Amino acid sequence: MMAQAPDTVRRRQGDDHPPDFAAVMMARAMAEMFQDEPNCPIPEPLAAILRQMERWEDEQAHRAGRAETLGNQEPKR
Repeated sequence: MMAQAPDTVRRRQGDDHPPDFAAVMMARAMAEMFQDEPNCPIPEPLAAILRQMERWEDEQAHRAGRAETLGNQEPKR
C-alpha cells in the first residue's frame, strides 16, 4: 500500500513563490529539451522568459538600491 502524505503537508500557493517561479520552471524544462541541440537557436518562448527574468531581476535590484538610499537619507526638518 502506498504511503499517504499527512494532512498537514500542503503545497505552497502561487502567491508564496517569487513572480518568476513559473518562468524558471518552464525555462528549466525547455532547456532540458534543447540541450542536445547546441547549434539550435533559442526558441522565442524561452527567449521571452529569459527577458522577463532579466527585467524582474533588474527591478528587484533597483528597488533594493532605492530602499538602501532612502534608508540612509536624513529626515527633513
